[in-house]
Amino acid sequence: ENGEKAAEYSYRNGKLEGEVSSYHENGKVDEAGRYENDEQTGYWREFYDTGIMKAEGNYAHGKKEGKWKEYDTAGHLLKTLTFVKGNQK
Repeated sequence: ENGEKAAEYSYRNGKLEGEVSSYHENGKVDEAGRYENDEQTGYWREFYDTGIMKAEGNYAHGKKEGKWKEYDTAGHLLKTLTFVKGNQK
């Protein structure tokens, strides 16, 4: 342990609910998004430990949905992927 925050989660009735964030060991955000009824939902972002965005896209019912963009360590777009119910198309 280095004393840095590892994650912020909210629970309602024992289930993950609301905005969540997890952190790299250096304290920078690893991923951020939202849960509803214990499932990832809506817009999510993933980051490198430098703070540069690694990926972004949406979840529906806990699965990747629609277009997801992936970036290199310099923040340049590498590719755009399409998901349907968590499966890449």
